Amino acid sequence: MSKIRAGTRSKIYTSTRTGLIFNTAETAPSAEKVIDDGALITNKHGNIALTGFVEDGETVIIDRSTEPPTLHLKGAGVTALYGYTDGDGEFVQYKNEASSNSAEITGIYTGPSSQLRII
Repeated sequence: MSKIRAGTRSKIYTSTRTGLIFNTAETAPSAEKVIDDGALITNKHGNIALTGFVEDGETVIIDRSTEPPTLHLKGAGVTALYGYTDGDGEFVQYKNEASSNSAEITGIYTGPSSQLRII
């Protein structure tokens, strides 16, 4: 495993041969809010947020029978937004053309402190 710097950002992320590990914030929303309300999933550093999760029964599946509800992601196509978390805990996207990127996400999301993989 090696450490890489994401662009000119100051945070360090762990890279593996199979992708980038995305650790969700302690304030991350529930899986239900992500699917039902379109809530953003921010990383623990508050500088990347994931959006665009659509339950399709194949790459994005929500299991509401578990506690907490679980989001199963299998190469789900999402959008990664780059920015920062302000003093009120709200994510603010940078205002330039390189402030978003398409990404594929794999993992099991249950809310705060989940670990996902950007592939």
